[in-house]
Amino acid sequence: MSESLYKKIIQDIGIVTILGMFTSLSGILLIPVITKFLGVENYGLYVQFTVTLALIMGFTTLGLPYATVRFLAGEKNRQKIRGEVWSSFLIILLTSLAVSLLIIIFSNSIANSLFGGLSILVIILAVLVPIECISGTFQNLFRVFQKIKYYSIFNIAKTYVEVILIIAVIISGFGIIEVALSILITRFIFLLVISAIMKRLIGLGKPNFSSMKKYLKFGLPTIPSNVASWINDSSDRYIITILLGIAAVGYYNPGYSIGSVIGMLSVPFDFVLVSIAAEYYNKGEIDLVRNLFKHSLKYYLLISVPTLLGISILANPILTIISTPEIAQQSYLVVPIVGMAMVLSGIGATATGKSLYLAQKNHITMINWFLVAMINIVLCVLLIPKMGILGAAIATLASFSFGFLFGTYFAVKYFDFSVDWTATIKIIVSSLVMALFILILKPVTLLDVILAVSASILVYLVVILATKTIDKKEINLFISMIKNR
Repeated sequence: MSESLYKKIIQDIGIVTILGMFTSLSGILLIPVITKFLGVENYGLYVQFTVTLALIMGFTTLGLPYATVRFLAGEKNRQKIRGEVWSSFLIILLTSLAVSLLIIIFSNSIANSLFGGLSILVIILAVLVPIECISGTFQNLFRVFQKIKYYSIFNIAKTYVEVILIIAVIISGFGIIEVALSILITRFIFLLVISAIMKRLIGLGKPNFSSMKKYLKFGLPTIPSNVASWINDSSDRYIITILLGIAAVGYYNPGYSIGSVIGMLSVPFDFVLVSIAAEYYNKGEIDLVRNLFKHSLKYYLLISVPTLLGISILANPILTIISTPEIAQQSYLVVPIVGMAMVLSGIGATATGKSLYLAQKNHITMINWFLVAMINIVLCVLLIPKMGILGAAIATLASFSFGFLFGTYFAVKYFDFSVDWTATIKIIVSSLVMALFILILKPVTLLDVILAVSASILVYLVVILATKTIDKKEINLFISMIKNR
C-alpha cells in the first residue's frame, strides 16, 4: 500500500471517528435533559420515534444510495454521475412519498401501538420520511467523491443544531411533540443546505435510467439486510414496550446507548473503506485491498477493545451522572453485554462484511442478517419476560455472535485476508492493564470519571508503545499527518 493512500485512509478514518464521537455524545447529552425534565416515559417515546424513523429509512431508499457508492466510486465522468444520481433521486422521492402517505393513512393504529396514542407524532414522522430519504441520498455523494471533511462538517452541524434546539425547547417548558417538531425543522433546513451543495457539486441534469436495473439488482437485496440490521439494533425497544411498557424503554436505552458507543467506532472504517476498497477492487488491485482490510481491522481493535473494557467498568458511575441513580441501577449491566455485541458487529463492518460486499455476495449478507434478526426476536420474546431489560441485552449479544461466525465463514470463503494476531493479543493485554488501573482508581463523581479516563488512556498508550503494537513507521506517519493538518 502506498504511503499517500495509507495516509489518506488514516486521515479520513480519523475525521469520521471524530464525527462518530460527536454524534454519540449528542445522543448521550439528551439523556439527562429528557429524563430529568420530561421523565422516563417521554424519553421512551423519543427513543421510539427515532428508531422507527431508522426502520423506515432502511427500506424506503431501496438500497440505491449504497449502490451509488459501489458503482460510482472512482468515476470521473460527471455527466454519468449526474444522470445516475438524479435517476436514483427520482425513484427514492416517489417511494418515500408513497411510504409517507401510508403512514398517514394508518397513523391512528401506529400511534396506539407504539406512541401511546399520540397521532401527531406519527404525522411528524410521516413528513420526515421524504426529507430524510432525499437528504441521505445527497449526503452519500460525499462518499462517492471521498469528500470526508465536508461530510463530517455537515453532519456535526446538523446534529448539534438539532440537539441545541431540542434542549432549548425542553428547557422552555415544552413537551415531546415539540421535540419531534424540532427534529423536523432542523432536518428540513439542512435538506435545503445539502440540496444547494449537491447542485453545485454535480449540477442539474437529465436522469439516466439505463443503469437503474443494475443499481436495483444490487440495492434491493440490501433492504432485508437493512431491516434485519434495524431489528438487531432497535427491535428490542419495540418488544420491551409491548412486554414491559414504554417506561422500561426509558430504563433500557441509556445503558444501550453507552454500550453502542462502540458501534460508532466502526462507522469511520465502514464509511471510508466502502468507496476506497471498491475503487481499488474494481482496478484489480486485490492484494492492496487485502492489506487494507488487515490494517483497518488492527486499528479498529486498537480503539474498540479498550473502549469496551473502559465503559464496562465505568457504566454505573456514568449512568448515574447522565441520568438518575434509578436508571443506572436498572441498566448498568446492559452496557458490557451490548458493548461486546457491538465489537463483533464492528469487525463485520470493518473487514468481514466488506469482503462479501466487494464480491457482490449481498444475498449472503441478507441471509445472515435475517437469521440474526430472527434469533434476536425469538430470544427477546423468551428472555425479556424472565430477565427484564437484561434479557434484551443478552439476546442482542447471542444473535450478534451468531452473525459474526456466519459472516466470517463466508467472508473467508469468497475473499480471504490475513489477521495480525500478534497485534491483536498485544491490544487485549494492553487493554486489560488499562482496565486494572481503572478498577484501582474506583471513580464515582464526574471529576473522578474524567481523571480516570484521562489517566487510563495514557496508561494504555504507554503499554501499546512499549509492546510495539504500533511500529515506528506508523508513529512517524501519524506525527507527519498532525504536522501537516
